[in-house]
Amino acid sequence: MPAKSQRAMDFASEKDASCLFTTLPLEAHGFTFHSKQDFRDLIRMRYRKDIPGLPSICPCGSNYSLDHSQMCSLGGFIHMRHDDENRIFAYQAKQVFKDVEVEPSLQRLSGEEFKYKSANLNPEARSDTRIRGFWTKRQHAFFDFTRSHRAMSPKLRRRYIRA
Repeated sequence: MPAKSQRAMDFASEKDASCLFTTLPLEAHGFTFHSKQDFRDLIRMRYRKDIPGLPSICPCGSNYSLDHSQMCSLGGFIHMRHDDENRIFAYQAKQVFKDVEVEPSLQRLSGEEFKYKSANLNPEARSDTRIRGFWTKRQHAFFDFTRSHRAMSPKLRRRYIRA
């Protein structure tokens, strides 16, 4: 079996790997399939099979593939996955906190300097979620979501996610 197919089988056969198929279909959280094609595409993705109907070239100019669609921030599915996690987190936070905002604008910078180059200096910068009172009363806590588990082995990824 090719290495990519073997890796897909390893992930699919791990404990709890089928949780998507045993989850209650709750429309409020987006846990439903809107068409038979969505279900078929998900199965094909799970076992790293080609999905018919995908474009050959991404808007970023690269060749479009299933792997590329999961990583490209311009023409891929990364924003949809990101928004799902953020939406669920904000929904749960609203059950506990009164003041929760999704994608709030951040305060504009006025001459501040940052140690790390990863700081977002864009005047239109936004956070994923803001919760007032999360750490301390009357103070805002800002949350950003990222994905970085793709290159990990299934066992290491599981340990990292649960930590």
